[in-house]
Amino acid sequence: MIQKITKRIGLCALALSMTACFELSEEITLQKNGTGSMEIKLNAQESKFMLDPLLQQKSSMKVQGFAIPSKDESGALIKKVQERWNAKQGISNTQMEINWDQYIVKLKFNFASLPELNQALNTGSEELHVLPSLVQYNYNTKKFERKVSAELLQLFKDSKNDPQGMTAQLIQQMGYARYVFVANFDKEPKPVQAKADVSVVGKKYSMQKFIKDLADNPLLFDQSIVF
Repeated sequence: MIQKITKRIGLCALALSMTACFELSEEITLQKNGTGSMEIKLNAQESKFMLDPLLQQKSSMKVQGFAIPSKDESGALIKKVQERWNAKQGISNTQMEINWDQYIVKLKFNFASLPELNQALNTGSEELHVLPSLVQYNYNTKKFERKVSAELLQLFKDSKNDPQGMTAQLIQQMGYARYVFVANFDKEPKPVQAKADVSVVGKKYSMQKFIKDLADNPLLFDQSIVF
């Protein structure tokens, strides 16, 4: 199952892995009644010089044995994602945006509850065969939690056991790409111990790490924010 998943990782990610110059960010805004919004963004502006020649051609050029998709093909996938997300229970106002000039892709949507968000994120990734189930969000009046899924933990574990495999190679090459997590609340989280990669400013919590750090210790994906 894990091998099937990794073989379908997006081709742009393969191209990006050659430079590790991109940022993947996840921002959630949560209201006290459990509704909220989410934005997932891939910013590959720093890799523009490499992506331009790859995506402008429609030749048989391949990366890791896979044909490079054209912009039209990528656009069709984006439309497919938007249609599927619009149809999910508890998900509304889905917006899928792509800026080909700067290579910035955004998926934005509203959710009616965290259980419906969890369902949408996990089933959505499986339907597209891009990633396994990802995370589980929980929230009450005292704590917000973001827990990494057992499947994602297994993916990283398997990559360590197979250092020559595709997943391990991608992780190694993308090691210094940045991952950013931001959470906005309607009240202020308690201060956290001073760390260079975590901050709390007003009602906003943010964390930034390198993908390599997360691969070495996937539990760093987990967040526990206390109010």
